[in-house]
Amino acid sequence: MKTIEEKETSRLIKKYHVMANQTGMDTEERKAFLKEFTGKQSSKDCTYRELMEVCAMLERMLNPKVKQADYWRKRVLSACGRYVKALGNANHNNANYVKAIICRSAKVKVEDFNRIPVNKLQALYNSFNYMARTMKKVMDDAEEIINNNIENN
Repeated sequence: MKTIEEKETSRLIKKYHVMANQTGMDTEERKAFLKEFTGKQSSKDCTYRELMEVCAMLERMLNPKVKQADYWRKRVLSACGRYVKALGNANHNNANYVKAIICRSAKVKVEDFNRIPVNKLQALYNSFNYMARTMKKVMDDAEEIINNNIENN
């Protein structure tokens, strides 16, 4: 008799193949896709957790709303990183640090980063870009004033 996990793994293998077909992948592309994300060439060799992750990835590829949200999440991460860098903070390359700032700005828990709605992500993107440009302008103006003062003395 199969355990619940074995039954769920069988269900996920079927789901994986259906979704891979929906994306238009042939057998070789499916093997390459699995190899890239799990290190295995066959879905039968994958664990339940690996199949969950692979199916979630395929779902993102198939769902335009999820794809759009991923697109905006990446843009917000980049814009916030530029803002943190403009502030002179060395953590601008630390994704967890940048995510924490974004989540604080969105008034959500860090675990809920992927649940921030697209319209909020767009607003955050615009805000962080504006703040980064403003900081850069302030720094450029300050540098110009300092250079003028040095030249006049």
